[in-house]
Amino acid sequence: MTAREYLEEIRSIDLQLRVKESELEKTRQDIYCLSATDYSKDKISGGRPMDISDKIAKLDALREEINNDWGRLIDERKKAKVLIQKIRDHRYISVLIERYVNAKEWEQIAKCLDYSKVGTYTLHRIALKKFDEVYSEV
Repeated sequence: MTAREYLEEIRSIDLQLRVKESELEKTRQDIYCLSATDYSKDKISGGRPMDISDKIAKLDALREEINNDWGRLIDERKKAKVLIQKIRDHRYISVLIERYVNAKEWEQIAKCLDYSKVGTYTLHRIALKKFDEVYSEV
């Protein structure tokens, strides 16, 4: 795994986690909207309607999965920060942490660092080279 792939994986975990949290919220909203089962109607063969207990079980499983992912993400962020800090140039450290640890978009990073977008790309390219040197030692 290259240094960039390592950092991209951390960013990817963060983004996937945000999708799962959105799914969790949607499932939670679905539970609030479930209506009571009407047993007086004819049964439809070939399937089983999802009732509230099924939704709650799905919600619990998803919540558990998200908690596990958060633990993994926090651990990976910690490791990455330790490696990034070895670069010893605050500009490079900042761009890498903002992009990969904090999962910010380029526009946000440029504004935060008070650079143009092109300047941020240049800074990022150099920072990745510096990080690659640190990463290859590990």
